[in-house]
This record gives sequence, C-alpha cells and structure tokens, in this order.
Amino acid sequence: MIEAAVGALPAMGTRLLAITILTSHDDETLDEIGVNGSVVESVLRLAQIAKEAGADGVVASPHEVQAIREACGRDCLIVTPGIGPAGAARDDQARLATPAAPLDNFTT
Repeated sequence: MIEAAVGALPAMGTRLLAITILTSHDDETLDEIGVNGSVVESVLRLAQIAKEAGADGVVASPHEVQAIREACGRDCLIVTPGIGPAGAARDDQARLATPAAPLDNFTT
C-alpha cells in the first residue's frame, strides 16, 4: 500500500508519512487486539517496513523517537503526536510526553 502511494505522489513537494502505533495504545492494549510484541518492537517493525517501501517518515509517539532514529536513520521524518504540557489531561492517550521530550530523545 505504501509503495503504491509513493508511486502515485507528484514528483515534487509531497511527502508520505506512515502511521506506526497510535499513542492511545500500550503493550496491554496491543496484546488485546492481537498485535504480537511490545509497542517499541511494533513501532520499529512498522517504521522499517515504511522506510523500505519508500515512505518519507512515520508518525509515532515521542517515546519511540530515538529508537526510530537509530533504526531508520537521520533522513526519516518523525512526526510526534501525543505532546502536551506537564500535568495535562491524558484522556485516552497512553504514551504522552512534554514538548521537550522528543528533542531530548532525538539523537543527532
């Protein structure tokens, strides 16, 4: 599916991001829906598949930024939802972070 989307993109200016694991999931909810492995293992597996298929990057929680960077390299874009101020309501989110966290977890 990602390869088909990459093939359909205009030649310039559009980037394709693949979704990994929604920030509302944790290890327990992944197990409940039949996904094998931990959140981190699943995110990395999906990020690597997306990169190999030609995606420009992924959407993932701030908690997986460093692991994705190490696995997929510096040219992989990483968009991080689940960002909020310290003490903000979690609502249905399982993997949140403060605005500084992705930067703290980003290896150069």
